[in-house]
Amino acid sequence: MKVYTTAEAAKICGVAPSTVSKWFEQGRLKGYRVPGSEEKRIPLEYLYDFLKKHGMPLGELENEMAKKVLIISQDKTLINDLETTINLNSSFRAIIAELVADAKNQIEKIIPDCIIVDFRAEQIAAIGFCQYLRNDFRFCKVIIGVLFADDMFNNRLEHLEIAFRAVSPIDSFVVINKVSTLISQKKTCVY
Repeated sequence: MKVYTTAEAAKICGVAPSTVSKWFEQGRLKGYRVPGSEEKRIPLEYLYDFLKKHGMPLGELENEMAKKVLIISQDKTLINDLETTINLNSSFRAIIAELVADAKNQIEKIIPDCIIVDFRAEQIAAIGFCQYLRNDFRFCKVIIGVLFADDMFNNRLEHLEIAFRAVSPIDSFVVINKVSTLISQKKTCVY
């Protein structure tokens, strides 16, 4: 989880760093002190909750707090449907990758909450990508959903801890509802 210094939090809140320090000292804004120093750190989640509670503008935090859903597909219609459905909910943000190779570059920059992999075009690359995710500790808790044609699912996917599967024709509302449910349960899941 991202953390902010008092100066960074002050900039987001539009106040002086001394004001953020005062909120921290009063217990109104949660955070922690860096061991062995007087420096304070405010985790993203606490700063977001503080801003919402006090009716302050969320600014860049709104985008930071959005749950990231990476969609890997070459099917333009499917991408459009999923992206439109995701954008109906402001707490989600869609990231698109047409190829598995593109997705590998993107996940290094952002760690998505969920990855939807369309196996219909790049089945072998998609299986390799899912194995890569499960073997890298940074991505082991990422929810993986797969989309495939009726005859495509096989035993090679069973050990990859796939959270959900959808079969063609893909209903974007069903897929996104499943994603939403799994992400909301993720906070209480033990992996």
